[in-house]
Amino acid sequence: MVLLDTTCMKLIHAAALLPMVWYLLIPPTGGDEHSPLNQWQMVNVFETEAQCQSGRQKYHDDGVELAKMGVTSSAAAESRRFTNATCASADDSRLQIH
Repeated sequence: MVLLDTTCMKLIHAAALLPMVWYLLIPPTGGDEHSPLNQWQMVNVFETEAQCQSGRQKYHDDGVELAKMGVTSSAAAESRRFTNATCASADDSRLQIH
C-alpha cells in the first residue's frame, strides 16, 4: 500500500523544479524503520540538508521525551516513529513509487 497522498506527490513534483529540497520523514503508522521509504510520512520540507538534519534531531529528541512520558502502546509507537525520523533529498530514488 502506498501512503504518499496527492498533496505529497504535488510537493515531490514541485521539488523537481527547485534546486534541491530535503524531506523530513517518519516511518508509517503501523510500520517501522524497515518500511520502504516511499511509504514513510513526510512531516516537513527544508531547503538544505543541514536544516533537515536539525529538524530530524528535534523529532528524535521529541521521541525520546515521548518515550519517557508514555505508558501506552500508542505513545511507544509514536516514540519509535519519531526517533527513527530521517532526511531524504527530493531526488532520492527510494522515494519513487515502483
